[in-house]
Amino acid sequence: MSRKIVCFAWTIGFLSLQNSFGTILSSRGIGLPVELTGIRYQGMAGISIPWADPQSVQGINPASLHQIQRTVIALPFNSEWKKYTEQNQSESLTYGNFRGFAFALPLGKGMGIAMHLTPRTQMDYCLGFSHTLNGEAYHKRVEALGGLNSFDFSFYLNPASFLGLGFSTHYLFGKWTEQWRIMYHGTDFTTTENSLSTRNWGWSWTSGLMLYPFHSMALGLVFRPNAISHTETQLYSSALDTQTVLHSGSIRVPGLLGMGLKISVKERLSIAGEYLQQDWETLQINHENVPNMHSVHRVALGCEFRPDQDPTAPFLHRIPLRVGFSYQTFYTLDSKGHVIPEFWLTTGWSIPFGSAGSQMDFSLGIGQIGQKSSNGFEERIVRFGCGVVISERWFVRK
Repeated sequence: MSRKIVCFAWTIGFLSLQNSFGTILSSRGIGLPVELTGIRYQGMAGISIPWADPQSVQGINPASLHQIQRTVIALPFNSEWKKYTEQNQSESLTYGNFRGFAFALPLGKGMGIAMHLTPRTQMDYCLGFSHTLNGEAYHKRVEALGGLNSFDFSFYLNPASFLGLGFSTHYLFGKWTEQWRIMYHGTDFTTTENSLSTRNWGWSWTSGLMLYPFHSMALGLVFRPNAISHTETQLYSSALDTQTVLHSGSIRVPGLLGMGLKISVKERLSIAGEYLQQDWETLQINHENVPNMHSVHRVALGCEFRPDQDPTAPFLHRIPLRVGFSYQTFYTLDSKGHVIPEFWLTTGWSIPFGSAGSQMDFSLGIGQIGQKSSNGFEERIVRFGCGVVISERWFVRK
């Protein structure tokens, strides 16, 4: 039990974010969508809707949990290096974050529950501009930090050998701060600072299904409706030296619809494809549509090769390897109204330890958002992921 307590303490201790200056793409009043799947799925370009196994607890589809037979705890970490290029200027950026945790507990008779804490959006940009006023130079700075998070509670069951069902409720919460600062280098003008602090809370749900028409084939389907997040915004002005409640409003967060297919070949090679759609054109802030939004359509292909699943086999023969590719449209349009493409090429592997299915998962992805030829900018990303998955039997029937 001491190892379980240490794991929980480690999980809670590293839930704080490690932010650095991010990307100017993370704006639109809600932040950049960052709802990533678990590290194992990231090695296959994020495919999780049709994928169910005893060690994976961080997929989009709650029905994929139905194969979990032991208590599973997962703690993922992602680190990103980004290079943003526009015209002849470029800037390199870094970001690191422990992306919450996941916990699944089987209850017996094909049923179980799970809890999951994960970020949904991320706002972490910083912009600077230099100008002059009446011959005096000044610098404008706009900075934002924060995001929207989700605490999920899931229930899953396996009513028949060919069917898996799952349902999740999501408590949405978060806070972000946007700060405007004008700094004068002389003494004729006073430096001013204004900030908006917004708190968010709301509810949503997701339903999922896993269907096995054949022993070697799995079909997955997942649906999440639009969610309403309530907001309360406070304004601070250094000129007035006051902090007041500016507005109580709401944000309509888009839902999603996805489906996927997985085919297994001799239980060693699994090939999967997935389609996911999110209608970001329905994003509303205070019942008003946000301009230049665009629906996300994502297509991904991936595979996993498991050389040997026998726990007594040599260590190197038990390391699974994964590769994947995905293409999707970005959730906004560029300044000219053009669609922004996003590409990812990924790989991953796992190192098993213990005798109950515990493992260390690793993933590496190379992505690109935008194209200079059509969008006037591009952002290249290298994303590394690592996570520990602990699988244990906590309760034994006597």
